[in-house]
Amino acid sequence: MSESILEQIAQWHAAALTEVTTSNGYHQTLVVSRPEEVFLDADTITDLTTVAALGACEADGAPDLDAAGNVYWCQTFDAIVYVLARGGGSVAVDNRITRIVGDIHQRIGTEMTAAVEGDRAFCGGLAYRIDLLPWEIAVDDTLRATVVNVPVAIAFAVQQVDPYTQS
Repeated sequence: MSESILEQIAQWHAAALTEVTTSNGYHQTLVVSRPEEVFLDADTITDLTTVAALGACEADGAPDLDAAGNVYWCQTFDAIVYVLARGGGSVAVDNRITRIVGDIHQRIGTEMTAAVEGDRAFCGGLAYRIDLLPWEIAVDDTLRATVVNVPVAIAFAVQQVDPYTQS
């Protein structure tokens, strides 16, 4: 059986983040993975470790179910980036954070621009809208890292009785 539309979009999101590399013209190379466990082992965190994870989901618009039996969702996808201190680094943490946010927004913006110029289909044709959301910054004292979350909201539709079938 194929994956649900939600899982296919989650895979697209992780793949898009892996394209953020210096060789692709970005300021840094993100090391992307999907979460395997709720808690990360401190030994697995390196500079620019990025976890592509599902966030909150909500119904997108009203009605939630149309006459054809389609359900419209707006799923948040988090890009949680760990920024570890670089001893003697020449770039300030704030500067690194702005570059992370800018690079991720630029990559997602590339998709948004292509979809607007094309048929308004996002995420390889799986979604009908992408929204950039405000980023969040925190400090994890246990990991001794600055944590930057750069979320996006992706709106998509599926058949109510079959989340594996796009509407």
